[in-house]
Amino acid sequence: MKKLNYLQIVFHTIGVWILILSIYSFSGLYNIRILELSQKNGVEKIAHNAKKYALSSVDIMNVSLAKGLSISIVILIGTVLSIAVSVKKKWLLLNCLFVFLLSILISRLGLFNGVMRGIISPENVNYNLRYKYIAQGILFLIIGISLFSLKKINMIIEKNK
Repeated sequence: MKKLNYLQIVFHTIGVWILILSIYSFSGLYNIRILELSQKNGVEKIAHNAKKYALSSVDIMNVSLAKGLSISIVILIGTVLSIAVSVKKKWLLLNCLFVFLLSILISRLGLFNGVMRGIISPENVNYNLRYKYIAQGILFLIIGISLFSLKKINMIIEKNK
């Protein structure tokens, strides 16, 4: 009989969150100009003097909206990846529901906001942001997908059955 597998839930939830870091990086490319201005002048200064920098509130809102929507989409994609692996390996699909619910809970509570700011913030670099966001996005994408597909990880999960 199939049972709940906490290792699958943990590995796949971590995989979803690393994929979120990836898409969070790529969403920074949506309006790189605002991020570059923030890097040069500071977020506070940009927020209080948006007109001086020819930024509308819609521009700033679109950056936030792109990041927020991308997180929701990645949670869904990560859950679909978890379901695909579970079906292929004949694991209990209820594990995938826990991955989905845990990812949403972590997102709503903002538990990884500090991690995302620390890794992805434009203030901690002195080089081209576009390259930084692309490199980070690709790195996190590879690591995130690996957590769903690597044989070694799947074997560890299998042993816990």
